Parts: sequence; C-alpha cells; structure tokens
Amino acid sequence: PAVSHRPESVSKRVFHLYTDAAKEGTEHPAMAGFMAGYCWYQPLLPEDLRLFAITVLELAAIVISCFVVACRFPNIAVEIYSDSDSSVMVLQHDSAHVAQMQFLHALLLRSDAYRQLTSPKAGLSIAHISGDANVFADLPSQGYFTELERICAAVDITPQCIDLPTHVLQVIIALQAFAHEHQDRHATSLHVSQPFNLKGDGPVVRPATLAPSFATGSERRTKSP
Repeated sequence: PAVSHRPESVSKRVFHLYTDAAKEGTEHPAMAGFMAGYCWYQPLLPEDLRLFAITVLELAAIVISCFVVACRFPNIAVEIYSDSDSSVMVLQHDSAHVAQMQFLHALLLRSDAYRQLTSPKAGLSIAHISGDANVFADLPSQGYFTELERICAAVDITPQCIDLPTHVLQVIIALQAFAHEHQDRHATSLHVSQPFNLKGDGPVVRPATLAPSFATGSERRTKSP
C-alpha cells in the first residue's frame, strides 16, 4: 500500500520530517534525519558505500526515520520529505524494482513502527522536496553540523542530536546481510519474514566517527560502541 495515511477528519499539528543520505562530496558520508530540532545521524562505512546505491541509502534514511519517530514520538502526524524521487515513489506508489529497495519497503510495511504511524491516532504521508530545500537533513548527512546550527539559530531552533536505538541500527545490519546474500541476483520476487531481531537485543557494531558539536553528555558519540 502507498504511504498516505493521514485521517482527513483529524485536525492536528503535522510535524515535518526531513531525511537524506550522502555518498560523495563530503569526507563524512552519512544518513540523517531531522524533525522539530531533533537530528539523528549515522556515518556510512566504506562497505556501505560499496554495497548501496544512493537511492537505496535515501530509502534507508526514510525507513530509519520512521522507526525513530515511532519509538520516540508516538501518535503524531508526520509528513516525510526526501529529495530522492525514487525513494518517494517506492512509498507513494509501491513501486520498488531493485531488490534492496524491495527489502527496505517490505521491512517497513511489516514493522510495528509503520502500523503505529499509520494508525488513526497518528498519520503518515511522504512528499518529494528539492535538494536545495532539504537543508535540515542535507547538512548533517554530510557532517556539516556547524552550518546546521547556524541555520537552526536563524529560525529559532535549538538542534538536539539523538542516538539511534539498537533495534534501529539493526535495520542497517539487516540490509547489509541482505545485500551480501543477494548481490548477484536480480529483483524479481521477494519475501521478507523476520530479517532481524526487532527486540533490539542482538549484537550491533557500527562506528560513530563524527560527533555533532551540539551533542552532549550521553548523546555525544565520539567513539565506536
């Protein structure tokens, strides 16, 4: 089903969620999301850059953002913005043709996070946005946190970096495992049952090599876990 689950009869504040991924043009390629001053950021490993096209990473950023919002901000209406046409089309028109994007799409649709975001108490929709307008996610995806702070200050927002929960990090690990298993296959049909431990108690090894200057205390990620 396409992502457009905002009950028209429910009048509520809609939160704008911006997502992005960067592979080139930066020394710190990453995926990132930004909503109402809250920012998540996950560096990409050399293996990620080798395994995944930018469109796959853009969709992964959307899926991860959905998990983060459902976990931390339940029962809110969310409008997702991405500057990736292909990723937006996957969710708007159920049109994934690449195996890795099929995997991510199926993973999202089968998740508790998706059911929560599309419940009558919440609401979820997605739209394409130009790269120039996607500045809140574009800057952290390239590691430009000083510039992000400056933009936020101009609109009276105090940015706060949040760590990705363990079960959300496992989305990336599951995608890596799928890519290794299917890298020589074409996308035809795909079955996704339970690709990883959704409870979040499995092993996670993902480095965080760059810490935003506005991340403090337990939220500051300056070394590998």
